[in-house]
Amino acid sequence: MPEGAHELLLDGERLLLHPARAVLWPAAAMAIVADVHLGKEGVFAAHGMAVPRGPSRDDLTRLGELVDAHACTRLLVLGDLFHGASGVDDALLDAVTAWRAARPGVRLLAIAGNHDRPELQARSAGLVEWCRDDLRERGFAFRHEPGVVPDAFVLAGHVHPVCRLGTVGRDRLRMPVFWQRPGCLVLPAFGSFTGGWTLRPAPEDRLYGVGPDAVIPLKMLGALQ
Repeated sequence: MPEGAHELLLDGERLLLHPARAVLWPAAAMAIVADVHLGKEGVFAAHGMAVPRGPSRDDLTRLGELVDAHACTRLLVLGDLFHGASGVDDALLDAVTAWRAARPGVRLLAIAGNHDRPELQARSAGLVEWCRDDLRERGFAFRHEPGVVPDAFVLAGHVHPVCRLGTVGRDRLRMPVFWQRPGCLVLPAFGSFTGGWTLRPAPEDRLYGVGPDAVIPLKMLGALQ
């Protein structure tokens, strides 16, 4: 098992929650991520906002390191691979093209998220295998927005879940989490230039905090506030 990963058994399948904010499915040779938001800094810049350059290239590098290190033959993005048409220029598409060329044995699949506009899907059709509906495989339903579907366990993204750690009156830390609800696992955002939605977990929920080097079951620590 990869160092720092946390193992989950869901519907008889072994999944690994990875500190890269990804799920590894070894039996399917698949890496699963959500909300990469490539080109987000370009969208901000197009609206006159001063933002750092480079997060999208860095995130592509991290995706490559993930699939290379674990011999994945498929990378599945659970929506919002891109952020918006104004941020996806030819240079970014060239970078995705180079990423694909370096990994001819890896399929890049993506569920169409709310930021993956139809024009972006058309421009990247030769690079990405787009899925406009839920993708079903071995008892799992892969989709962008969380929810419960009949006869399947859902893996989703969209909400960028985070939680607060700490005690009342002290400094607190916002931490990305994997959020397990009945029938659904919500992944944290993979993209480095994304915000987060602070959860108020229900008693039956389970949260797995993502640190730099490990994924930790948070409710076992009693650390949530």
